[in-house]
Amino acid sequence: MKVSSAACLHFLILAVSTAPSWAASNEIRSICDCSDFESPLFGLCIAFQDLSCPTNPGGPLCVQLAEQYETLAGPGGLPLPGAHGCGVDPVPVCTNTPADCTSLAGGGWVQVRYVPPGNSWHPSRDGLAGTEIYGNQGDPTQSWSINFEKAEPGYDQFLFATGDCARWLVTDVSTVMEAVPYENADKTILSSSCSSIPYEAKWYNRFGKNTEDPWISITDHFTAIHQGNILYGENGYGGYHASNILPNCAGASVYVRKQ
Repeated sequence: MKVSSAACLHFLILAVSTAPSWAASNEIRSICDCSDFESPLFGLCIAFQDLSCPTNPGGPLCVQLAEQYETLAGPGGLPLPGAHGCGVDPVPVCTNTPADCTSLAGGGWVQVRYVPPGNSWHPSRDGLAGTEIYGNQGDPTQSWSINFEKAEPGYDQFLFATGDCARWLVTDVSTVMEAVPYENADKTILSSSCSSIPYEAKWYNRFGKNTEDPWISITDHFTAIHQGNILYGENGYGGYHASNILPNCAGASVYVRKQ
C-alpha cells in the first residue's frame, strides 16, 4: 500500500535483500511511494535502491515503521543516514505553551535570545556571538536579544530550546564557535530532548555570505528541517526551516551558562 510522503517522516532504510521479509511482517505498516520525487525526504533515501520499483527503477525504498517511534533491529536494517542515534527516537510533541527552560539539563541557564512563534528565524546576524542587542528582554511578542557575555560572563555552554521547552539540545560554545567555517559537519550534542547521552548531528556555520548561519539542530540539518528539529538560525530565514517548528512550539530561545 502506498502512502503520502507526509506519513513517512520516521522510517528506516533497509537493504533491498531484506526488504521483502520486513515488508511482509506485521511490524511494517506500509511502503512509501518510491516514485515520489515531491517528497522532502526523497534526497535522504539514497543509502539503498529498490530495483523493483515499477515507476522508478533504482529509486529509493523507504519503509515506514508500524509504530511511529519504534526502532527495528534486524539484518540489513539501518537508521536514517546521519541520524546519529537520535533520528528514530520519539520527537516530543510541542505544547505551544511558553515555559521556563532554565532548569533543563542541570539548570543554571540564562535566557539571552528569543524569537516568537512565526515563520522566520532570529533577525540577528552576529553568528551567535551574542553581540547584537535588540527588542525588549522578556517580551514574548517580539524578537529580542541581550549581550551574552554581560548576561553570563565566561559562558561556555549553549542551550537551544523551543519556547515550550519540548525540543532542546545542549552543546559547548567551542563546538559551535569554531575559528574555521564548517558545512554539514558532525558536531557533538551533549544531551537533548531525544537523548540523555552525547551524540553527533550535522550542522552548518559557513561564515561570509551565509548570514543565516549557524544552523543548529537536534538531528542532521536536512533531516531536521522536515522533522521540525531546527533550533537555531539567523537573518530572519524562513521556509520550512522556521515554519515546521516556530509556529507550533512557542518560538525558540538561546540560553547560556558557565559550567
